[in-house]
Amino acid sequence: MIKPFSKEQLLTIKASLSEEDCDEMAIPSYLHRNPVLRWMAWRRVKKVAETADQIRQTLNRPLNVVDYGCGIGVLFSVLTKLAHRTTAIDIVPGPARMTVATHHYSGIEVITPDVWAPQKESLDLIIAAEVLEHIDPVETVLKRFKDALKPSGYLLVSLPTENRFYRFGRWLAGFSGHYHHQNAASLHRSIQQAGFTMKHREMIPLPGPLAVYWIVSYTHS
Repeated sequence: MIKPFSKEQLLTIKASLSEEDCDEMAIPSYLHRNPVLRWMAWRRVKKVAETADQIRQTLNRPLNVVDYGCGIGVLFSVLTKLAHRTTAIDIVPGPARMTVATHHYSGIEVITPDVWAPQKESLDLIIAAEVLEHIDPVETVLKRFKDALKPSGYLLVSLPTENRFYRFGRWLAGFSGHYHHQNAASLHRSIQQAGFTMKHREMIPLPGPLAVYWIVSYTHS
């Protein structure tokens, strides 16, 4: 079960970041005064965590995991239970390192993308939650993911739909501008074209036009 961050912890992390980095790490959503927006932000995280646990049960072994674009480390409380080793990657590693130190998490190494050099076919699970839409071209990263995963390994992603409901939520949360290169549907096609096969997809909060996020797991050939 995901352990939500306290308001005090989120405010401490926020104080260490630029406004842009705060937005990228969804801190305004986790702190928002509107309980529906807070629920939506944590619902996505919890669904990713639940799917990761289902993958661990399927593989029936402790996992070697990469949390790519880990942000402030919202998944760490679960990954310490699912994985014997977690490599957490972010271009701004400070908040994730703060989370590891605050909670005394073991088995989690926080690094930046430029130093990530995984061995071929070494990983059981790569999580990329709310990050692929920021990467252009995404194909280079997807190839690295595919090469690093074991033949039985999984890719687990959270993708924004960019539909009207999603944009309305961003407006309510106080975000402005458009800085995503792709949406859930186009990223799903890119992931499949990179050699991945969808195993499970869930849309939250509801399917169809009310979906804000897709949570999708893939295997690869």
